[in-house]
Order: sequence, then C-alpha cells, then structure tokens
Amino acid sequence: YLAPRRVRIYPSRGTGYASSVSPPPHLVGLRIDALDALSGEADAVVVASATALAEAVPDASLRPAGSVVSLGEEIELGAFAEDLVAAGYERVEQVEERGQFAVRGGILDVFPATEERAVRIELFGDEVESMRWFSTFTQRSLGDAERVELAPAAELDLEHRELAELAAMAAAEEGEEAPNLAEALPLDRFQAPLDLVPADAAVILAAAEEIEPALRDHWEDATAAMHADDAQRLYVDVAAPLAARAALSLTAAGEEDEDAFRAAR
Repeated sequence: YLAPRRVRIYPSRGTGYASSVSPPPHLVGLRIDALDALSGEADAVVVASATALAEAVPDASLRPAGSVVSLGEEIELGAFAEDLVAAGYERVEQVEERGQFAVRGGILDVFPATEERAVRIELFGDEVESMRWFSTFTQRSLGDAERVELAPAAELDLEHRELAELAAMAAAEEGEEAPNLAEALPLDRFQAPLDLVPADAAVILAAAEEIEPALRDHWEDATAAMHADDAQRLYVDVAAPLAARAALSLTAAGEEDEDAFRAAR
C-alpha cells in the first residue's frame, strides 16, 4: 500500500542474551536496517513486535565493522572471508539468507545483512572482475552492481561476542544457571529501542490488548535464564511508554462495541 516507500520489519532477537549474544544473522540484518532507517530517514516505516522493543540494543558503535566492495578493486579472498566472519556472517555451502556467504574458487556469493538480494562477486586473481545481484531462490541474475555495501551481521563486535560466549561456558562448567553478563558486556551502553524512535514519529499499536500479556511472558522467560540485575538492564518495560506515545491504538472489537468497524486483509 505504501510503495515505493519501503516497510521495514523489526523482529525479536530470536534468542536470549544469556544463551547466545548474537541472534541469527538474517534477524540482525532486519534489525539493523530498521534502526538505521529510523535514525536516518524522515519517512521510515517500521513494523515491530512489542517483545522486540523490550529487548535493549547495544550502541551502534559496538557493532563490528562493515565493508564495501567496488568493481575493479583488489581483495584477498581468504582474508576477506575472515573479515566477514568477524562481522557476523555465516559461511555456508550455498547462500540462502541474509548474513550468509559462500566461496567457490574465485567466486564469492554473499547476502548482505541489510539487502533483499544476494550478490555474486567474481574475481580474476585478486581483482573484482564482476558483481551481479541474484535471487537465492531462482539463482537468476537481477542486474549488475558496481558497489556493494556489506553491513555487519552481528549486534556486537567479535571481542564482545567471544567474551559473552566464554561467560556462558564458564557458568555452565561451574553449574550456575546463568552467566554474569555484566562482566562480559558493556551493559551501560545498551538502550531501549523505543528511545531511538524519533519523538515526532507516529506510533500505532495493533492488537493493543495483547501487548502486556506478551511482554509479561517474555519477561518471565528472560528472568528465568539470567541474573535479575542483568535482566533489568537488557530487557525494558515498554508497555507504558508505548501507550503514552501511541497516536492510534487498535484493539479487537467486543460484542458491545457499537462503533467498531470490521476489516479483512
């Protein structure tokens, strides 16, 4: 309905901070794209789940470095693959989702974390000879590219990801139920996603009556797997802020709601 304007999705991490620092790369790509759009585009449209907004996010400065590949430049494929792994990309046999890459001879297929299509980079020696966008479903070419930006596919740089993994491993070895994430993560540099939404943005709540129960369940799951102090810094209560900022709130109609309207999609 809003074409050509893009509508971004801001999903939940898909995994708890206590078990794994980095959510799946394809989710990170969606999350980074949505947050960057909110801060950099005047007409950004983002659809987010309430549970996603309850998960604190690290400052953008804590992300691993992305990279840019241009036609005609020289890259050393082995070192570049290592850089992609450090940036959160997953090496696979065949690229299917955001945040994945595959190497076959002098060909690098990579699905940038914030793009909707993958790119095939062909090398002649160390020189980028050609770059073509392609569909991961049909493998058909979608046009040539001269410059490709590879946004990071992880929320945190490799050092912090490794520290958190070590903390989780140490807790497991010592028989503790949850690691002390405050010793591994810069929790003072995490903030609520809603704080990154511009003050003049229109916030619309859909199924508003389901928000508080969903957040309650999410909070119970989070606190069951980590220290209470860590949970209070990594998960925020957004029910009240959402209600306060809502320009429009949609709820399911009851039998006595005479003024309700019905819609279908």
